[in-house]
Amino acid sequence: TRTGRTSMFSGLVFCADCGAKMYYGATNNYKPQNAFFDCSVHWKDKEKCSTHYIRESVLERLVLHHIQMVTDHILHHKDYFVSVMGQQMRLESTEKIQISRKKLERSQKRITELKRLFIKIYEDNAAGRLSDDRFDMMSQSYEAEQKQLEEEAQNLQQEIEVQERQIENLE
Repeated sequence: TRTGRTSMFSGLVFCADCGAKMYYGATNNYKPQNAFFDCSVHWKDKEKCSTHYIRESVLERLVLHHIQMVTDHILHHKDYFVSVMGQQMRLESTEKIQISRKKLERSQKRITELKRLFIKIYEDNAAGRLSDDRFDMMSQSYEAEQKQLEEEAQNLQQEIEVQERQIENLE
């Protein structure tokens, strides 16, 4: 806005009728308590959407009330909530483990391939089919990639272990 202020709801508020973004603004006196959101389509074409706006203070009260209702519901149905959240967390952790294992497997395959390629260029260099300069360049490239992949593989292995422990310690 011209005041330089932004709202925690900026980019999250949409018009109930047309679905367009609602822009954050302030009245002419620029008082924070008068800040509001209004429909972006209405600004461009008043025929497509009538003026829709909501004061930021009203939006804050509505969101707070909703948070309180959800929290109250969770407190009254704690066992169900814990069960549902546990299932969701297990599912997410299992998916993350599968993705990490696939990445780890690809990294390990590439590391094995790099070792094979390094042996091949060494043999080609020893046989005179590859110049010393070319050998040095290729070996440095392979070694750098292998080092990076080994670090990535170690990080992925640690991530898998963390996710597995998280599943075990879900409670």
